Amino acid sequence: HFNGERFQSNAFFIFALTWKLSVILFQFQTAVKNPFSIVYFNGGLKGYWIGFAAAFLYLFFAARKSAILEKSLQMEVWILMITVYELVFYLLTKWHILLSSLQLIGSIAFFIWLRKKSAESVWSIQTLVLYLCFLGLIHSLAGNLFSVPMATYTAGSFMISWAAWKGSRKY
Repeated sequence: HFNGERFQSNAFFIFALTWKLSVILFQFQTAVKNPFSIVYFNGGLKGYWIGFAAAFLYLFFAARKSAILEKSLQMEVWILMITVYELVFYLLTKWHILLSSLQLIGSIAFFIWLRKKSAESVWSIQTLVLYLCFLGLIHSLAGNLFSVPMATYTAGSFMISWAAWKGSRKY
């Protein structure tokens, strides 16, 4: 049985650990001279993408080994993660209140729509892609369409959509 929550929490742990420890790869001399630098620093943007790739490779191989793919659960968790990140980002930086409110309301609406249509894998994939377009619109209005969060949302959405499409064809 494919336990989506366990695999996703493992993937998050793999991401965080890889990102954090990638400082050894990119700042080897500093890490050797001062081992506590590993505690205080991370691998930066390069380490972020290596961690992201490691987490999705883990999810890819874990989903291949399982017999059941819980596509809608992965999409729901992805939308919730994005929503929580954007909400925390707003609370910490006091980003544009109108765009943040619009993004929060839109995320909740997409989440509810996805829950209603979760049995239909095609609708789930289309909902996730439409949600990505919605996020792109919000971020383009703010002038940061080509940012790390949007790149992460895009990569994550395409990986989850691809896995769901592949799983719907397989089973």
